[in-house]
Amino acid sequence: MGAMTRRKVHERKILCEAFIRDDGLLEVEATLQDTKPHTVHLTEGRLEAGQPLHQMRLRIAVDADFMVHEAQAQTIHSPYRVCGGITPSYGALIGMRIGPGFLQEARKMLRGPLGCTHITELLPVVATTVFQASSALHAEADEGDQPAHVRRANALGRCHALRLDGDVVQRDFPDHATDATFPNQPSPVPTET
Repeated sequence: MGAMTRRKVHERKILCEAFIRDDGLLEVEATLQDTKPHTVHLTEGRLEAGQPLHQMRLRIAVDADFMVHEAQAQTIHSPYRVCGGITPSYGALIGMRIGPGFLQEARKMLRGPLGCTHITELLPVVATTVFQASSALHAEADEGDQPAHVRRANALGRCHALRLDGDVVQRDFPDHATDATFPNQPSPVPTET
C-alpha cells in the first residue's frame, strides 16, 4: 500500500498549567482552542483561516484536600456572541472535591444547555492536572524532602506501569505489590545446600 496523503481540516490545542499560589492553593488553568486552516463562514460573521473558532478557559483553585475554592470559566472566542453568557455557571464547582465522582457530578450539573460543551470538556484535563501537580502542594507543606517515588504511591493501581502485580510496584513499592507472578523478573538462582 502506498503512502497516504492527508490534508489538515481542523486543529485543537489544549494547554493546561498548574501554579502554587502565595495563599497555598493550587491553581490549574486549562485553555482549549480550535482553528480551521481555511476560511469559515459563520452566521455571525466570517472567520479567516487560523483564527480561533473556539477559545475557552477554565481556571480552578484547590487546597491540599482537593476542595475547589475558586472556579472561573471564560469564553474568549466562540462562533456565537451568546456563548460566553454561560460562563458564570462554572462557579457551581466551588465547594466540590476533585476525586471519585467529581466528573460525573460536574457533568450532570453542567450538561446540555446548562453549560458549554467545550468548557466542560476541560474538566477531565483540569482534574488530572490537579493530581499531577498535587505533589507541589505537599512539597510546600513538609513532604518536599521525600523522594518522588514515595510521593507517587497514591497513583498505584491506576495505570499499566503502576499495576499492583507489575514489575515497578514490586521493585519500588513492595509493600503494595500483590502476590501475583511477575512476568519480567528473572528466575531465582538455585542455591547449593
